[in-house]
Amino acid sequence: MFKKLTDVKKGLLFCVLVLLISLFFGIYMPAAELPNQISPMFVALIMMLVITREGYTKAGWKTLGIHKLGLRTWLFALLAPLVILAIGYVIVLGLGTAKLIEPADATWMGFIINMFLMIAAVTILSLGEEFGWRGYLFPRLYKLGRVKTSIIIGLVWAAWHYPILLLTDTYHPGGNRLVVLLLFTLIIVSASFIYNELRMITGSIWPACLLHASLNIGYNNLQTLLDGKQSSIELIAGETGITTVIIVGFAAIWIIKNRKPYAQV
Repeated sequence: MFKKLTDVKKGLLFCVLVLLISLFFGIYMPAAELPNQISPMFVALIMMLVITREGYTKAGWKTLGIHKLGLRTWLFALLAPLVILAIGYVIVLGLGTAKLIEPADATWMGFIINMFLMIAAVTILSLGEEFGWRGYLFPRLYKLGRVKTSIIIGLVWAAWHYPILLLTDTYHPGGNRLVVLLLFTLIIVSASFIYNELRMITGSIWPACLLHASLNIGYNNLQTLLDGKQSSIELIAGETGITTVIIVGFAAIWIIKNRKPYAQV
C-alpha cells in the first residue's frame, strides 16, 4: 500500500497507530489487559502485512530479530532487574519503611522456583510488546542514533501505558498520579537505552523479552515480601521507585558515554 515510505516514516506511523489503540483500550476497554498488551505486535503486523507489505519477504521478517536467540546476554537480562529491585527493597528495609515477611503460600525455595518459572512463561508473553518496540520500531529508527532512537522509543513506550495508568486503577494505583507518571516516564526512557543496547548487541529481541519479564515478575513477587505502606514503598523502590530510576539512569548515561555508535542491525 505504501511501499515507498522511509524507515523513519514507517516508525512514526507505527507510533501513531499503537498510541491510538492504547487510548481506545484505556477509554473503552480498560479491563482488556491482554489485547492491549499485544497491541504493539498487532500494529507491527498490520504495518508489515497491510501497509508496507514488508511481511511478504524474508528480508522483512529478518529485521524483527526473532530468528536469533542472543543467548550471551540472557544471564544479564535475567538477573539485572532482580538485582536492581533487590537493592531498592534493601534500602526500604534499612529506612524502616517496611519489614520483611515470609512468602505467603510457599517456602523460600518454592517462592524462588515459582518466580523463575513465571519469568520463563512471561518472556513469551512479553513478545506481544517487544515485537513492536524492539522488533519493528527499533530497526526503523536506529539510524537516528542511539540517543534519539532510545528517547523516541522510550517516550512512545511510556505514553502507550498512560491511558491505563491514568484512566484505571489497575497499574500502580498507590501514590500521587503525577509523581508516579514522572517516575514511570523517567524509568522507561532510561531503560530504553538498555533494551535497545541488548537488541543491537545480539540482533535479537529475545534478551529484551527476558529483561522485560524479569522486571515485571520480579516486581510482582518481591514486593509481596514487604509489609508496609505500598505508596511509600513504591516511591523508593520497585518498577518506578526513585532508587530504580537512579540506577537505570546512570546505566543509560554510561551507555551513551561508552558504547560505540550503532552499526547495521
